[in-house]
Amino acid sequence: MTNKIQSESQDITYRFFNVYKFDLLKNELSLVLKNSRFPQIYTDNEMKIRLVSELQEDGTEIFFRVFSEANPDNLTSDNDDWEEYFRVESEDYGNTSFAGFDKTNEHVYLIWGEDTNFGQLISESYKDFNQKEVIYAASRAPISKIAFHPQDRTLLAITEKYHYPIILAVNQTVRKEILKNHTPDAYPEIINWSQDMKTWLVTHTTSERSSDIFIYHREINQLELMFNEMPALEGYRHSKMIGFDFAARDGLIIQAYLALPPDLPLKDSSTVSDEDKLLADQGIMPVSPQKLVVYVHGGPQLRDSYGYDTMAAMLTNRGYAVLRANFRGSMGFGKKLRNAGYGE
Repeated sequence: MTNKIQSESQDITYRFFNVYKFDLLKNELSLVLKNSRFPQIYTDNEMKIRLVSELQEDGTEIFFRVFSEANPDNLTSDNDDWEEYFRVESEDYGNTSFAGFDKTNEHVYLIWGEDTNFGQLISESYKDFNQKEVIYAASRAPISKIAFHPQDRTLLAITEKYHYPIILAVNQTVRKEILKNHTPDAYPEIINWSQDMKTWLVTHTTSERSSDIFIYHREINQLELMFNEMPALEGYRHSKMIGFDFAARDGLIIQAYLALPPDLPLKDSSTVSDEDKLLADQGIMPVSPQKLVVYVHGGPQLRDSYGYDTMAAMLTNRGYAVLRANFRGSMGFGKKLRNAGYGE
């Protein structure tokens, strides 16, 4: 276990963070990066700064790596300490992000947006960016979460989140544990796990109640409840959030969520037109018209996601239907939808 921690501080300018290393045993603080330029700083598994990035005036993002002759323990943001590693074009900016290093710290994991709508998880050489390998190509929505083994840094699982968070297990040794759902009508999510992977911190996301937080003891396959996030709401009936798609006037497909008041009578799919059968099967066609609140997310480059929402719970409890529609420019649905928001 390391006896050092690394932290960032805006102690010189509010725009950029300096990076410090603190030795817990010696009670010593040392400056690692004096920074007046880079908003994003990326470290490897040994807490060494390896990459930084900087946005350009044309919207391009440039990633720099530490110059081979620079001192990694005493860096500045001057050009002499850095060399260009790769560029991200403005249209790919929202679909490209740093995801970590492998165990050797010689290969970088990236979510890469070039030439794809949803992005790909790639591994590429730190020494030569042209040596890259596609590990996973997202198919339904951009990758929202990646789980690596805490010690050997191999890929364990990937989460895509379109309507709901879906874990796609990659490593067979943990497939059963990751996909096991101990709570009906909920979606399992891994918060963290111990270095030996024997103890996991997990939750099960649902729109019908606030989240329970569990400790999962992997060796004995047992869940231990730690707490519920909002215990005062236990025992109340809550609405169900249903994800669905609709077409805008120009044909662009938009994702949205609808929550109806609890226990509201719904139409059966056998009683509606063919055009409405899918909506009825999804449980979002009430027998009678409802008062509707359109509850739109801010940002604008954010997204509405599935889960327990206190505002929707309050409104549906009082008899209102709640529509939470994403829109052009919303993140989390791919490059096409995000870029469609420019100029709106």
